[in-house]
Amino acid sequence: LRPHPPPPSSTVAMRLLGEIPIRIRNQVVLCAEVDSEENLIELKSIAKERASPLLRIISTNTVVSEHLLASGARELPLLWLECETSEQTISSQCVIRSLTKDDFAAWAQSFRWFQADQFGKLSLPCPHLSDEDLEALFRDVLSDSVALCAESESHELLGVAHARTCQDGGSFLAEFYVLPAAHRTGIGRSLFQSALTSLARQGVASLRYWCIAENMAAMSFYKKMGAVPLPARSFNVATPAAAAGDGAAGCGGGCFGFLRSEE
Repeated sequence: LRPHPPPPSSTVAMRLLGEIPIRIRNQVVLCAEVDSEENLIELKSIAKERASPLLRIISTNTVVSEHLLASGARELPLLWLECETSEQTISSQCVIRSLTKDDFAAWAQSFRWFQADQFGKLSLPCPHLSDEDLEALFRDVLSDSVALCAESESHELLGVAHARTCQDGGSFLAEFYVLPAAHRTGIGRSLFQSALTSLARQGVASLRYWCIAENMAAMSFYKKMGAVPLPARSFNVATPAAAAGDGAAGCGGGCFGFLRSEE
């Protein structure tokens, strides 16, 4: 692909959300809100430093979005939502507690289901996750500012929610799901309310996260939780690291101008 001219400059600061919970051949996927030329240049430097095979870019800037599309990025059918945090009255549908290292086996099994479900809804091939990938990812999960699980009275894991705080004082919901057997039981509400409460107690004002646009059941749930859709578009971007190592094969998105080396 031929490089395309960059979008006009602005003073909007990039919001680097960090590493989202997808590991492909021991490399992580970086996620950022990008709304200016300066953002793209900054993200290029970070992607090169971390050798990231894939970027997830969110943008509310029409010119930036069109630039990404013209450069070969793949737009994803995702809605970008925001919810204010507050201390919630939590319905006691189950036990909500912090994840611990002893939860790894149950978490790994549930996460494989979650990944397959989400990639399937996006019509993307699900990347293979080795045991080592999962172990590394779980260490990341435990290091997040909020890492919770829901479990039954028999100590069966029913759902997971974890979020990380951002430098601007907001937070990013990296993972939230409830296993099918626990759907429509109120467990998802209890788990989500617990995450909002934990973030509020840490002084975090808002929580942002994705929802697959066609997942009407999920959208209905999030609206009940107070979520508001933001005017943003989401893209997958394969970087030069992916081209060199095939690290993001099958995940969509081109390797385009603003991420190329400029020796």
